Amino acid sequence: MSTFVVTYRNISKVWNHPNADRLDLAQVDGLSYQFVVGRDEYKIGDEVLYFPVDSVLCKSLISELGLEGRLSGKDKNRIKTVRLRGEISQGLVAKPITAFGKNVLGPDIYGIAKSFKELFIEQGAVEFTRVIGVTKYDPPPIMSHAGNLVHMPDEVGVYDIEGADQFPEIIEELMDQRVSITEKVEGTNFWISAAPCDKLFINGEKLQEFSLLPKISFGQRHHEIQPIEGVEHSFLRLAKELKLDRFVSILASDMFKGHRVTARGEYAGPGVQGNIYKLPTNQIYIFDIKVGERYLSPEEFVTITSLHGVRIPPIVAHDVVLKDFLNGRTIREVSTGPSVISVGKAILREGIVIKPMTEQRNQKIGRLFIKQRSPEYLAENDL
Repeated sequence: MSTFVVTYRNISKVWNHPNADRLDLAQVDGLSYQFVVGRDEYKIGDEVLYFPVDSVLCKSLISELGLEGRLSGKDKNRIKTVRLRGEISQGLVAKPITAFGKNVLGPDIYGIAKSFKELFIEQGAVEFTRVIGVTKYDPPPIMSHAGNLVHMPDEVGVYDIEGADQFPEIIEELMDQRVSITEKVEGTNFWISAAPCDKLFINGEKLQEFSLLPKISFGQRHHEIQPIEGVEHSFLRLAKELKLDRFVSILASDMFKGHRVTARGEYAGPGVQGNIYKLPTNQIYIFDIKVGERYLSPEEFVTITSLHGVRIPPIVAHDVVLKDFLNGRTIREVSTGPSVISVGKAILREGIVIKPMTEQRNQKIGRLFIKQRSPEYLAENDL
């Protein structure tokens, strides 16, 4: 699951904004994001709270930090990627105040007033983020009267991708490996899953295996969408048109018999995120396939989706050594480029996703793969 927390950090770099006499650019330790600050407002080593992009702050915290009117969104409470005088700014830092006011934590929630640093050390980043009233912004889901959101099957599992800006060391780990790089698609999260064929056991021995097709379920993010009788959800209707229900059924009942198969993708087009690609009809781009408890390697994924005619995100590079592909460029630089999906008007791609050709685990982030969203794209699109 993608990491989203407010952190207590130190300023690691400060330099003058090239186009503004009253502004500087800065970075914090352990992250590659740059952000705009006031000229001479911070120096290297200063302790700060770092609020990542897509932070939504509660009113009392905004007041406590003196940020009224300085944030984005209709409620002026959201931190977004912006371009200020020609420079990308991602995230926001604030000088820690001495102690919380009761309007932030509520009366006597800890018995005594605590500084941000004390609370961060005591509670850890996740609980600290919750306590101070910061949540992550999520684009609104597609509204529909065609399905109810229910708990998704446990075997499907929560899915999210960590960002390279938060984990630059992951890029270093991948630098000498052969990887597959795909365009990151801007849309709404979608999944469709086929349960394994049912089996009947008596005293530990298989008696019968039913020939019925696997049960199909589908959903978005952390929920299954339960159909309502008499209507059909747009996700399921399109999945059927694209034969994705048949695709996962075939895999679960034949190639990977006995295992649940879940295909994950992005639902894009009219009615989704402003249809930034100007697609004439909705499309689903499958970007990952889970079989049982494992994900297919990039080679397996490309082979199987190609065999079944399943649409996948455009491949930027495949089976290349990451260091050779970069050729001296940074991962942020290569994340920006023209989207292959766009119809008519040329637009920038949202970013890239990098996977090693061999599935691996990492101690910090679990499954070893990473995304890099294009700062240029984020600054130009109000999403």
